[in-house]
Amino acid sequence: RGARSRSAALRGRRVNVRVEVAPVPAVEFVAPIRIVSEANLRGHWRKHHERRATHRFNGKLLTTLALRKVPGLLLPVLVTLTRIRGPRGKVMDEDDNLRMGFKALKDGIADALGVNDGDKLKVRWAYAEEKGVEWAVRIRIERMTT
Repeated sequence: RGARSRSAALRGRRVNVRVEVAPVPAVEFVAPIRIVSEANLRGHWRKHHERRATHRFNGKLLTTLALRKVPGLLLPVLVTLTRIRGPRGKVMDEDDNLRMGFKALKDGIADALGVNDGDKLKVRWAYAEEKGVEWAVRIRIERMTT
């Protein structure tokens, strides 16, 4: 029941995947996910849990599908998570709120990569924010050059 309801959030929406092969293999895609500040949010625990579970599930699903298009992408990788806020969205503080809002999505991406999200030798995380037409998240995964 849970998996079916979580995937319903993406049903009917288009996810564009762009693949770059040279010089560094990378994959980038935009997902229609709205990131909110978990630190300042109030509400029922079940609603928070469902949002986190949906973000984690969608992060794992979309990353797994996108990585199929880039067979040469090996660890270590740099993952850049960009929050695209809607026309009336407010800017989040990058140190706290942006990282906390991305936490569940980050866990899903790490699950798809098969790594612990805290392992800095295998995966590094970068965060950004920009204004857009509608709410979304841009995820870019590229091979980290040492």
